[in-house]
Amino acid sequence: MTHGNQGSSVLFRLLVVCLGVLLLASVLHAQSNRRPRYYDSLSFEKVYGDTIPAPPADLTVALEDKSLSELRLLRNGVFARHGYLFTNSQLRGYFNQFDWYQPVYWEEDYQIVLSDAEQRFIDRVLREEKERLADQYQNVHGLQLANPANMVNDYQFKHLSPALLDTLARQSFAIYPEPNRQMHHIYEENKYAGIPSFVTTDSYLHLLHIHYKDVLRNLEADEFIGLMQTLTGDLFQSCLERYTEPTATPALNQARAFNLLYTAVASALCGNETSIPANLQARFSAEYGKANAASGEGAVLLGDPNYQFEELTPRGHYVVELPPKPYPNAGSYRTNLYSQQVRLKENLAAYFKTVKWLNTAPIFIDDQVRLLAAVDLALTLKSDADLFDAYQKYVSTVNFFAGEADNLTILDLIELLDEMGITDAGSADLLAIRATLAERDPARIVAKSSIDAQQSHFNRPRLLFLPSYYSFDAHVLQNMINPNMGRSGDRPFPKGLDIFAAFGDSTATQILLNEYKEAENWSGYPEALASMRQKVSEEFDSTGSMYGLRLDLCRDLTVIADACPDFMRTNAWGRKSLNTALSGWTELKHEMVLYMKQPFGAESGEGGGPPPPVIPGYVEPHLAFWQGAANLISYQTELFDQNGVNRSRSAFTSNKLLEMAQRLEELSAAELAGKGLSDDDFRYITYIGSGMEQILSHGIGGASAANLEPLPLAIDVYAHQQLGQLIEGIGDANPIFVLVEINGLLYLTRGAVFSYYEFTSPTVLTDQQWRSQLSAGSVPERPVWMQPLLLDGTPPDSKPGYGLEAYRYSGYR
Repeated sequence: MTHGNQGSSVLFRLLVVCLGVLLLASVLHAQSNRRPRYYDSLSFEKVYGDTIPAPPADLTVALEDKSLSELRLLRNGVFARHGYLFTNSQLRGYFNQFDWYQPVYWEEDYQIVLSDAEQRFIDRVLREEKERLADQYQNVHGLQLANPANMVNDYQFKHLSPALLDTLARQSFAIYPEPNRQMHHIYEENKYAGIPSFVTTDSYLHLLHIHYKDVLRNLEADEFIGLMQTLTGDLFQSCLERYTEPTATPALNQARAFNLLYTAVASALCGNETSIPANLQARFSAEYGKANAASGEGAVLLGDPNYQFEELTPRGHYVVELPPKPYPNAGSYRTNLYSQQVRLKENLAAYFKTVKWLNTAPIFIDDQVRLLAAVDLALTLKSDADLFDAYQKYVSTVNFFAGEADNLTILDLIELLDEMGITDAGSADLLAIRATLAERDPARIVAKSSIDAQQSHFNRPRLLFLPSYYSFDAHVLQNMINPNMGRSGDRPFPKGLDIFAAFGDSTATQILLNEYKEAENWSGYPEALASMRQKVSEEFDSTGSMYGLRLDLCRDLTVIADACPDFMRTNAWGRKSLNTALSGWTELKHEMVLYMKQPFGAESGEGGGPPPPVIPGYVEPHLAFWQGAANLISYQTELFDQNGVNRSRSAFTSNKLLEMAQRLEELSAAELAGKGLSDDDFRYITYIGSGMEQILSHGIGGASAANLEPLPLAIDVYAHQQLGQLIEGIGDANPIFVLVEINGLLYLTRGAVFSYYEFTSPTVLTDQQWRSQLSAGSVPERPVWMQPLLLDGTPPDSKPGYGLEAYRYSGYR
């Protein structure tokens, strides 16, 4: 028994020793690539469970045939095997695909110790990387463009097509006509997919549009609608009283009948109850019927056979899309909210028709009775101090947004009557009044016709009750059509490109002359363009209104500074800039469709794991644009105060837009100066989509992201009596891929750009009609000059594992 027990004891001790040796060997093997203090800790077990050994790195691999991105992965693979937590999202995302990648993130002082062999390998790789970096750029037609072979994040994409790589080699960017409902969606997707963002001027221009549309609509809803209802209702009642008074002459009686009907149409359009004398009821019904229906041509009351009642069709932001009607048992909050939206829809539509009538329905001053009517209407308005103050406040506020009137108004007539000391229409010297008004007429945008009699009618002196505002772009459009319109080969419609060609943009000019061959369509085109350029250089002043400042900001986009990178000097980028500028102009016209004069022609989640990675990013380095945008917002605040505009409802978006413009200006300046961007800078760019969404949501009254108004819109910018409307449209946002240098390395980045359309339509279009056409696929082609920039196929998408939330912990990857 004793010997048996001793044998068992020896065997037991031997077994323990063997197990100890095996355990030690296992530990030593685990320590060959890991620091044991951390990899044997409870923290490691809690996060990963078991250690998964990494396959040994091949430190003898040939490097001569490796690309720059492959070399970086080989070099960083050594650190990955030692448990290094990469900050760069592309590197972390790449190594996240391997189960053995178990980075230590819970120890701030974690250090990696390389072996001599590993250090020699890394030094060898770095020498090869330095050689590749010497070929970072290639000469393309005299410009230094990024070499796609040196792209360092190519491995994060599922597929980079040969067509895309070829396009990047030729011009450094490509646009895919893939539809996206909102621009900020693309940036949000970048954040979750880990794709470096390219912050475009397009995306900021759209924010400006939403902001100013919101400012204007709030002002209209809070003040203008009620003011206009009071103004038209009270003025009609005053005209009704004057009409019932005895008059000295039949002419004055006719004049007061005209005023009664003129103001009755406005008052009824605005939603006021309007009682018309029986003898005038038929005339009122005929005119009001066409005005309210926004249909028909020729106004008997106005003596204008060319008056287009279609102009009174509500469009732009004056057409409100209603949310789904709440169920009968829905709560009071939802029911009240829906009722408010219904009232807003009705009020904005009525307001649009009313103002459009008052700033387009002419009172011809070469007609004795109508001039007398204008004088009597002016005296009627002036006699009511409260009414006149309301009128003046309205006009001065709209002036701030729109600029200078392009027609004589009742206010001009009131000022003249004061100068002449006239207080009674019956004793007014109409000849003197007519002559003086003609001298003061500011009209510069005059409709054109190839028919002498019709042109003579367009040239008739007139005044309007409200200003119809002048804009330099409308002036260009009006004068870039062939006066002999309608014949085959002539130019009955202008093009949006005419505006930027008049501003001096060489790309727009080249497209118009060499691709559209406008000089062949109309031999007088080059002379007309030269004339408009001269006019721009002598007269264009952007400082008079928010409209002018915004138009100038669009013009800035087509001017590329010397400091800009060479990819912005390519002809292709010039077209991209035009696409952006024209889209920004379209959104501006959309906002101001009610007030601006229309040119016209006739004829004929983080937490619970490692810190999120840093995704590199880039800002479109158009420094003049970002500076101009910041100055615009600052100047807007100053002008709001000067004009008594309530800023309380717009303060949030104004402040956020200013902060964003200033930060993007700083980042743009750093890029142009060759300074590296910090991790904080990259985080700002990464979260830019969230910042955009915040501004957009606040801009429509705090709506949820799901209920944001769609991006597409359409607006008419020129009318031809026989041929219809020239429509400028914006479709869905498109992704743009740009190969740019970020902190010394080339990354493929993704951003958002406008899709711009220009086409003719028999009638005006609302946004809702245009969006329906887009949804049905019934849309015209993009302009021919943009089509070469649009790449067919599916845009590249990131592989999983590269975004902010794609990191491993607690068994999750």
